[in-house]
Amino acid sequence: MKPDTKPTKLSYTEIKDLLRKKDIYLSEIAEAIGVTRSHAYQIASGKAKSKRVAKAIAQCIGRPLNQVFGDSYSEESKKQREKRVLQIANSLKTGTPIPPISVAQS
Repeated sequence: MKPDTKPTKLSYTEIKDLLRKKDIYLSEIAEAIGVTRSHAYQIASGKAKSKRVAKAIAQCIGRPLNQVFGDSYSEESKKQREKRVLQIANSLKTGTPIPPISVAQS
């Protein structure tokens, strides 16, 4: 991966400021893509996840998704979550303790 494409997770304030520089508000993005303002704000602040909304925000800022939301929406992150779900399901089926989060996942 090139140094300039290293994933960067922006803060809510940084996202809001970059959008304002382009005269765009999160509420306008929400309206344009048919979601509630609350939902768009939750995505921008990292309290909820929606790849569709995150992509719209990143597009409005003019940056790739991983330059706004870091690795939050990467395939690797998704695979790690799927693996974790399988661990939990297996533990629940067998009645064994759920394994701790591996160092590689954190």
